[in-house]
Amino acid sequence: MIYYYGSGNYYRDYGGYYAVVTPPIGALITVPPPGYRIVYIDSHPYYLAGGVYYIWDDLRRGYRVVPPPEVINETNESSEELPNTPENSLDLFVYPNAGQSENEQANDRYDCHLWAVGETDFDPNLEESSFELEHSEYKRAVTACLEARDYTVK
Repeated sequence: MIYYYGSGNYYRDYGGYYAVVTPPIGALITVPPPGYRIVYIDSHPYYLAGGVYYIWDDLRRGYRVVPPPEVINETNESSEELPNTPENSLDLFVYPNAGQSENEQANDRYDCHLWAVGETDFDPNLEESSFELEHSEYKRAVTACLEARDYTVK
């Protein structure tokens, strides 16, 4: 089957019209979908958007659709808190000032993340714990990069 991807949705052609469908397991995209958030399950980052889970596939250099991860602790008696990493606590609101498309916004955010990691030697996707100084420097770097690309960041 052939699937199409655009604006964070997967589509299939049904003889002249396209319908939004659930993506197939194993589908690969090059940038995280718009509105994604990172969730940690057993200290592994999953990228969650629209109820679909993705993981970074280093070999294929993209985000691969995976089945929802199994929940180890189904009772909330001692549920584990998500690590306080910058990705979970950046609390940045980013507004595109120049009409950037959703795809361009995702690319810009990813590029700025890579640049901030290079500038600060801190990758929130790899750190198990958050150090306030690194978090602050990383956040400043991401903000500076996005503002240079014509976004308002608060």
